[in-house]
Amino acid sequence: TTYTVVGSNSNGCPNTGQVTVNVTASLNINVTASSISVCKGDTVTLTATGTGIIDYKWYGSSGMLSNTGSSIKVIPYWSLSTYSVTGIIKSGSKETKTITITVKQKIQAYSSDSSGICLGGCTSLYAYGDSSTVFSWSPAGTRGNPITVCPATTTTYTVTGNYNNGCPNTS
Repeated sequence: TTYTVVGSNSNGCPNTGQVTVNVTASLNINVTASSISVCKGDTVTLTATGTGIIDYKWYGSSGMLSNTGSSIKVIPYWSLSTYSVTGIIKSGSKETKTITITVKQKIQAYSSDSSGICLGGCTSLYAYGDSSTVFSWSPAGTRGNPITVCPATTTTYTVTGNYNNGCPNTS
């Protein structure tokens, strides 16, 4: 559409100006994920589609991501990780869509003495996962977090959580 303006300055001199506004159809950009709910550390493929798009710009919580193709692989970190994609067509018009991935915690265990303990010594074992988890340890046979163990020989401990969010509940 072309708009015309006619006017005159303070001296009475007439002048005419025109501006053309090009209206571009919607890019109809859409973004999908291979999964919108994953366990921490899992990879997700994000895919964008749209009409006439020649370039894609992807953004995460830390800013622009290095990949500019229509599909990228990400490892979401935050419990709710949001990604945006901007599609660009030849005329320069842009459209942006976002998608949020839910990240569920896995149970993980660690010792306060990661290098080991001396014979007769003790160490604390810690676990973390979903905030409502009750942890059970074996072979210690105890519940809680943390627990203190004093093994007589090298021992592998396993912790199991009582939650069922679809992620591994044993470490």
